[in-house]
Amino acid sequence: MKYLDTTIIADSIAGSGRAKAAADTAISSSSTWTSSHVREQFRSTFLLAAVEAHQILVDSESIGDALSRVGECFSKRQIDRESKWFGSVVDAVLTQAKEGELDDDPREAALALLERWIDDGVIMEWFEDRVPPANVLDGTGCRRAAEDPMFDVETGTFAFSPKCSKKEPCGCTVAAFVAGNMEAVAKLAEGPDELEKANQSPAHHPLRECAAMVRDKPQECRGQMCWAHFSDAIIAIECPDAAILCTTDHHFAPICDCLGKKHLHVAHDKHA
Repeated sequence: MKYLDTTIIADSIAGSGRAKAAADTAISSSSTWTSSHVREQFRSTFLLAAVEAHQILVDSESIGDALSRVGECFSKRQIDRESKWFGSVVDAVLTQAKEGELDDDPREAALALLERWIDDGVIMEWFEDRVPPANVLDGTGCRRAAEDPMFDVETGTFAFSPKCSKKEPCGCTVAAFVAGNMEAVAKLAEGPDELEKANQSPAHHPLRECAAMVRDKPQECRGQMCWAHFSDAIIAIECPDAAILCTTDHHFAPICDCLGKKHLHVAHDKHA
């Protein structure tokens, strides 16, 4: 039984070369499970990226122009995410051209493809191909990105805005979830120095500090605390003891070690 985090699902869907091959191999060998927290994280990150890619194409004269605009509009982390979707779109359009199925100019074909992927739920079908809906645990009741993108006929663009903040909660039950798993939260709050390697992004608070805050006030686990600072910990805590947490993110190692959870870091060469 394998429990998948967001990164390995994303690499299996939108990765390339060794990254995709490694993710596909790790996922294919046994039954797969995940959580609503991971699903909504996927939707709020990668479905949003597809919507943003569509917006850039609408505002561009060609695919080449759109690719150049990505570097101007996004941070490095966002560029990596957007490039995956543009790479997938370009590959699909080139395949259509090779097979003689490209009736529109490449930009129009790319727009039509993205619209089908977003509006018809194809992107989420790819997610469900990797984890059946029945195998999605719902301990946190996460609904951060539950609303579907809405297409505006007048502008020809999608509106999609994942929502979850302390002022505007998504209606989840994450506070009750962490309160019910207080032993695990306390382990992280009082864990070894290795846990400080788990949150190395400048935008994220140290993990033990987050765990201590959540231990003392479970209701604090909302908004960014939930879906950013303490997100990996939530994913690891919800992972069943009998499962192996599969990820391409090495930051999970100290968290899983502290909690006594089995984990598999699927390494790959990002530049392959």
